[in-house]
Amino acid sequence: KVESKLRSNIRKQLFQANQISKKQEKPPIKDVYTNVYDVFLANLQEQDLSISETILRHPHDYPSHACPVETLNCLSKI
Repeated sequence: KVESKLRSNIRKQLFQANQISKKQEKPPIKDVYTNVYDVFLANLQEQDLSISETILRHPHDYPSHACPVETLNCLSKI
């Protein structure tokens, strides 16, 4: 019985934390690279392009600010 109450309490806490995180603005995808690497190397540019293409193919799965404008401009020239 104690375990059941504990489990229920943890589920409520996780649900509340998830609801709060959904409301917070997410950082741009490019931060995945810039907060780790000092130099934006060619392989990172390829990965960024790949992620941006995926976001464009599945826009309903990502926030509207996820794909940076400069990447959209590059993709429109391909």
